[in-house]
Formats: sequence, structure tokens, C-alpha cells
Amino acid sequence: MEITDIEELYKKLINAWNIADAREMSNLFSLDGVMIGYDGSLEVWRESMFEHLRPVFESHRTATFVYKVKDVSFLNKNTALLRSIAGMIPPYQSTINPSVNTHHTLVVGFKRREMANKTIPKYSRSFS
Repeated sequence: MEITDIEELYKKLINAWNIADAREMSNLFSLDGVMIGYDGSLEVWRESMFEHLRPVFESHRTATFVYKVKDVSFLNKNTALLRSIAGMIPPYQSTINPSVNTHHTLVVGFKRREMANKTIPKYSRSFS
């Protein structure tokens, strides 16, 4: 697992949010992943995340995230921590609303399992 892999995972999460795809976003988490919402809401399990995100995306157009990754560090050989700052561009506007800038934290845990003589990472993710 490289720093670029962690950054790419975060990019996929943000892209899934930006295209309002609840299934794609939730599928980026492990089955037992954890997601903490901006309001402190807690979703555990991939399907729970999907059920939480789907009505959000269906009920209204969400703001578009733009971001800058500030740091990626490995806490140990199986866990990485990504920190970023994100701005939100409200629907039908072209500039960020600085009053809702936010910090994101992504924790990625992975296990290695042997399969057909290949080591394949299994990821577990937490996103807040």
C-alpha cells in the first residue's frame, strides 16, 4: 500500500459524492466500514451507509467538494490516515462557500490474504 493508493481512494470517495452516487460511495467501504457524517451521524456497515446516502442524493442536489490532501501517514503497517481540507461549491454556483469549509479524515486499514499466489489488499475504511 502506497500513499498514492490512499489518495486515490479518497479521490474516488469525493468523486462518488460529487456525482451523487450512493452505491458507488458506499461500495468503497469494507462491509463493516464506518462513516461519520458532518453532523456527527454514525453509519456502520456498507449497506447502512448506502441507505443513509441514497435519500440525501435523491432529495436534493448536494454541494460539490473540492479538496486538498494535507497529509497521509501510516500509523502502522496495516493502517493509514489521510487528512484533507475541503471546500463546498453550492449547487448552481461556481465558487466555494468558505463558511462551510471542513476537515476530512480517512482511516484505511488493510489485511493481506493469499489468493492464486497473489497478495491482495482488503481495505476497511472510515471517513468523516
